[in-house]
Amino acid sequence: MEDFAFEEENAVMRHHHRKRLASVKLSFLTRTYLQHRFWPTWPFNERGIMTFVLGGTSLVAGQTTTAELQGFDQNGSPIAIPAGSTYAYSTDNSAVAAVTLNADGITATVTADAAGTANITGTVTTPDGKTFSDTQAVTVTPVVPVPVLSSVKLAFGS
Repeated sequence: MEDFAFEEENAVMRHHHRKRLASVKLSFLTRTYLQHRFWPTWPFNERGIMTFVLGGTSLVAGQTTTAELQGFDQNGSPIAIPAGSTYAYSTDNSAVAAVTLNADGITATVTADAAGTANITGTVTTPDGKTFSDTQAVTVTPVVPVPVLSSVKLAFGS
């Protein structure tokens, strides 16, 4: 009888320690520049590395970025979002930043349209009906016009 109780207790403990999706965080695709290790005087890799960074982002009007939800377990460790989950993205200020679900059905394109701040919300619903969401701010700055030389005036004198 004691062996059965011990096995049942172990099964319950294994169930409680199983990793499960507990939250999601919205991330945005960002270009990161790294210093080249062989040429320390060359400041950056000009192409950079594209990575998803958790939290809000800043864009210049006219730019786009990709938004993606990242899953986390009950301990705050990254975990895959279950296959078959459905994703949705929205904005609270479409005049500043528009958001469109991409063809992959998982990520979204965020387009910066005008200066201001928009809150982007990403929501995922798992196959078993659980819903998780996160909201992050996208700050859009205006395009700064570059002065263009439009004419030259020459003065001849003695």
